[in-house]
Order: sequence, then structure tokens, then C-alpha cells
Amino acid sequence: MNNTEQIIKETLEKILSIIGVTADIQISKDIENMFVIDLNGEDLGVIIGFHGDGLLSLQTVTSLIVSKQAGEYTHLKIDINDYRKQREQKIYDLIKNTIDRVRFSGKAIELSPMNPAERRLVHTEVSKYSDGVSESVGEGHSRRPVIRLK
Repeated sequence: MNNTEQIIKETLEKILSIIGVTADIQISKDIENMFVIDLNGEDLGVIIGFHGDGLLSLQTVTSLIVSKQAGEYTHLKIDINDYRKQREQKIYDLIKNTIDRVRFSGKAIELSPMNPAERRLVHTEVSKYSDGVSESVGEGHSRRPVIRLK
């Protein structure tokens, strides 16, 4: 385990301790050299929060603390009990179904409000369809993707 991984592990252990939960912490790197942290354990739903807001907050705070201690920006992605993987799969399914509905009706469809990472996922996935395009509308927590035909 390198120094940055040790800092990540210790930081998360401290934060989880303050919250009053424990988790198995697995740290790896993806092909873009980003740290991928999987937290697994009981009673971690409280950290995930409403629509993953707590998970994103944990990720942001952890990244800030680790970057400060490591002396360089540390990009990381945290998943709790596979919540993020399951949510991404639901979004992929939603996009496929929405594209089919847009093709059938010819009308744009607004999706539910999403956080920036989820909206980016929608835009990236929709761009793979030759006849579909997406944009975001709304402000703040009400910001949501809209899918329509080109």
C-alpha cells in the first residue's frame, strides 16, 4: 500500500468512526489512475443518503483531506455496498428505455433531477446514439437531463 492509499484508508476510517459505522475498505486504481474505493459493511445506508448525496459528500470531503495531506490533487471515486454500480446500471436502463420512448413519440423527455456525475453519464451514453441528443435544464438540485431526437 503506497502513501496515498494509506492516507485514504486512515482518512476514511476516521470519518466512519465519527459517524459511528465501520466498513471494509478496498482501494484500487482504474485505467485512468483514479483511486477507486469500495466500502462494504452494515448500516452504511445512512452515508449514502438521499439519491446518493451523502456518498458524493463523503467523496468530496475525503478527496479534499487526502489531497491536502498528500500534497497533490487526488482524484477518487467511492462506492458503498455497490450502490453506485447499481445506480449506474439503472441509469443505463433508463436511457435505453427513454431513447425508445423518444423515438416512438418524437417528443423530448425530461428525466428526474440528477447529480452532476449522473447527468454526465446520461450525456455520454446518449451521445452514443446517432439519433439522440441530451441537455441539462433547471438549477441546483432540480437540474435534470432532457433527451430528444437530433
